[in-house]
Amino acid sequence: MTVKLPDVSEFQSPASGNAPNWAGIKSQNGGAAIIRVGYGNAHLDGMLVSNRSAIKSLNYPFCGLYQYLRAGQDVPSQANAFIDWIGPSLNEGEIPILDLEEGSGDQSGRANQWLGLIDDAAYQASEAGLLPHTLWQSTDGQVGANQTDWSGCGSVDTSIYHGSLADLAALGWHKPTAASPLPLPEEEMQIQNDKQYGAISFAGGQFKWIAFFCDPGGEGKTPNRLRVAPFSGDTRDFANITIVTVGPATQKISVALPSNCSGISFQRQDEPSNWATIAYNLGT
Repeated sequence: MTVKLPDVSEFQSPASGNAPNWAGIKSQNGGAAIIRVGYGNAHLDGMLVSNRSAIKSLNYPFCGLYQYLRAGQDVPSQANAFIDWIGPSLNEGEIPILDLEEGSGDQSGRANQWLGLIDDAAYQASEAGLLPHTLWQSTDGQVGANQTDWSGCGSVDTSIYHGSLADLAALGWHKPTAASPLPLPEEEMQIQNDKQYGAISFAGGQFKWIAFFCDPGGEGKTPNRLRVAPFSGDTRDFANITIVTVGPATQKISVALPSNCSGISFQRQDEPSNWATIAYNLGT
């Protein structure tokens, strides 16, 4: 079983009279395509916005988003341009793809650098962790057994996936399925009195607040100050950073978590001699 899919760019456009008919292409292969995002670090493909929008509106199961990597430009600037052009998140079924054709000798280092920047800086939201690494090599759709007359754009570069459309779609980004959060063991829901730093992480952005409790008097201490830094999965940065004072006079201190919060880091603000055990819980 194979899936054929067209690879298009601004060279297939209304001005050229060969723009893709995305509804027609979906009727040909079930909804799979590769579209160009940009060329190097400064050329946004002129058809990216319209192609991507049409593919999303038609609920394509799979869409590869590729960047043509220039040999004369540094990899980080090109990867960062790709991230800026795509935005902070992928659509369902999308996956970043590298088009690596320029350069001499072993190019695996440049490929791995691009893939690492894309993974680390941007698109990690698949349930399994990092998106699968896909290295794409262009083929000439004008000759060969896989030449296809694609709706609207005719015979263009065509890629083949050996498997089903469902298997291909599974390679793309998909929003993690929400699951009921499992309670943490009670002994783990504490910041011990010998730790200056701490962190907790969780998937799904299911928690909306965190509350702290502390009785420092029982350990011969005074109220403890704690810096709380939640991490937002939407902005991929820390948000709602605050310093709380926890002690008997403030029975329960709650901090609102940002949208799609995926973790929280803590840092004590007192001298070590005054560190007391701080308990916390998370809520929805």
